[in-house]
Amino acid sequence: MVQNWCQEVTKLKSQYESLVRTNRIINKNLGKMSLKELQGLERQLEAALTATRKRKDTQVMMEEMEDLRKRAS
Repeated sequence: MVQNWCQEVTKLKSQYESLVRTNRIINKNLGKMSLKELQGLERQLEAALTATRKRKDTQVMMEEMEDLRKRAS
């Protein structure tokens, strides 16, 4: 279980660093984007956020089920 958390932390750190780099690039280019482009970007961000929340909820549920299964054993 600790190893899984360590792997998850490493993965999340990598994703965070990637997002920071992407954010820097986007911030440089936001001023150049049209309203239509900004709206498209907003839709993409909302979709990514929704997918992230679903994955998190699934992960939490799976971990809780695993914990309950271990307790029942």
